[in-house]
Amino acid sequence: MIRLSGSVPDFMNTEVVLTPAGDAVLDGKANFIVLNGIEDQVGGVRLSSKEGRLWLYDGSTLIPGDDLLPRMNA
Repeated sequence: MIRLSGSVPDFMNTEVVLTPAGDAVLDGKANFIVLNGIEDQVGGVRLSSKEGRLWLYDGSTLIPGDDLLPRMNA
C-alpha cells in the first residue's frame, strides 16, 4: 500500500509514497482486506480470510467474505 525510501529508521528522512494498490484503495476501487487478507479478533468475533470467516460492509449491507476469497487467492 505504501513504499518507503530513504533512512527508514530515521523516519524524518524517509519518503513515503502510495503504491498503485494504495491509490486504488483510497479511490474505493480496491479493498485492503481483499488485497492483503485479515487474521484478527474484534469484540469476540474472529475475522479470518484464510478460513472464510469474513464479512464486509458495503455501506448498507453485510457481504459474506467467502464471495471475495477467489479474488484474494488469484
